[in-house]
Amino acid sequence: MYTYRNRNTDDVVSYQKPSARLDRLPNWDRIEADPEPEERAADQPDSESTTGEPDGLFDPAEHNVDDVNEYLANTENPDEVTRVLEAEAEGKNRSSIVTGPHSTQS
Repeated sequence: MYTYRNRNTDDVVSYQKPSARLDRLPNWDRIEADPEPEERAADQPDSESTTGEPDGLFDPAEHNVDDVNEYLANTENPDEVTRVLEAEAEGKNRSSIVTGPHSTQS
């Protein structure tokens, strides 16, 4: 997992693969990876948000269009792509994401 932090906004994003775009931008830093899931689970109980979803899920509403599309491009799990697209459609509903390159809509 590759995790980046924006120096200006403190936004944090994670991708399965390195992001060439974020590696080039001066306001984004690659930060140390989280501890392995087994180590994290031993240290902390599972937490859930008020919506009942586990913490740590990618929320497209918290990111700009380029970041959401890059996340979708780097996501290998089709169920996660569907979840993010549905969350976007129910939230901000930005056409460049909902009907964009990773959409299943025509």
